[in-house]
Amino acid sequence: GYIVEGTNATFGTSVSIQPVIRNYGVSGRGAAVVVGSDVYFYASRRGIVSLAQTEQSKVRGVDMPLSEPIQPLIDRIDPRYESNIRLAWWNNGLYVACPLDGGGVGGSCNAILHYDFINQSWSSHDSGDAINPVEFFTAQYNNSQRLFYIGADGFINLIEENDSGDDLADLTQEDGLETTDFESYLLTRGYHT
Repeated sequence: GYIVEGTNATFGTSVSIQPVIRNYGVSGRGAAVVVGSDVYFYASRRGIVSLAQTEQSKVRGVDMPLSEPIQPLIDRIDPRYESNIRLAWWNNGLYVACPLDGGGVGGSCNAILHYDFINQSWSSHDSGDAINPVEFFTAQYNNSQRLFYIGADGFINLIEENDSGDDLADLTQEDGLETTDFESYLLTRGYHT
């Protein structure tokens, strides 16, 4: 990619072309998000990378992908459906909706990866029948700004709300929802005796 720099001078003297980052770029619309003065995006087969602004207001590419610690998950993203990947920033976290292992119906996203900027680590990988984001958006809910996504099933889903399972559409239920269990696991380092 390249950056065009402008000042108050005439156009001919104010434009310069500078290489920012070579050999990769964003995979599609919605696969990038601004976090503070940085831009995070999904680059095909490389993972989540970023552009950062220096103290001299120059843009530089960060060579080490943010997603390096979860590269086995990144390798499972189906390159045929990378245009479906969506990123969102909310509540000090980066949310990455992606199609793992062929994705859902028609290559839709079937997983959400979460990076916690406070702890500076990847904190979760959510997948299941109810995880099918098409687009993220934020909206006011119970007097606070919350993150939602529109699912491939046509439902609007609230992120980080239910701690007892995933809500699935079930029109036979009075509220139109069925709660299914979700699995959690903790991976610790191994110790030798």
